[in-house]
Amino acid sequence: MKADTSFLHDRTDPNKVSVYESFIRDCVEANIQLYIFCPPLFVKPDYINNSVVLGKAIADKYNVKFFDYSKDPYILHNPRLFADISHLNNEGATVFSHKTVDQILAHKSLTSTTAQKVFTKSDFQTAALAQRNGSPE
Repeated sequence: MKADTSFLHDRTDPNKVSVYESFIRDCVEANIQLYIFCPPLFVKPDYINNSVVLGKAIADKYNVKFFDYSKDPYILHNPRLFADISHLNNEGATVFSHKTVDQILAHKSLTSTTAQKVFTKSDFQTAALAQRNGSPE
């Protein structure tokens, strides 16, 4: 049985919730493989973020994979990875990016519809490095 999350709508912007759900529904209807990632927040481990709970509930409703890194122990125990309470710094963003790539690749191989190429972690790292340095791929 799924938890009743109707009370969470009172603390969130209903327009944002509607757009979020509409986006998920559109992706599902278009057969787009969607992955949703919740980034880390520098909060106490027992903190309950109602937006994360609601976001996961909506993703679950549409059987969309939701990865919650809001309480990732490695990142939370390394305050040097944060620029402020809700934003990772460059080092933190790099760590989080590697974790997301690993998670996606572990869940399902990504393929290009045109070249049928399987993307590897190094492909993503090369693209991220090129973007950070301002050079084309």
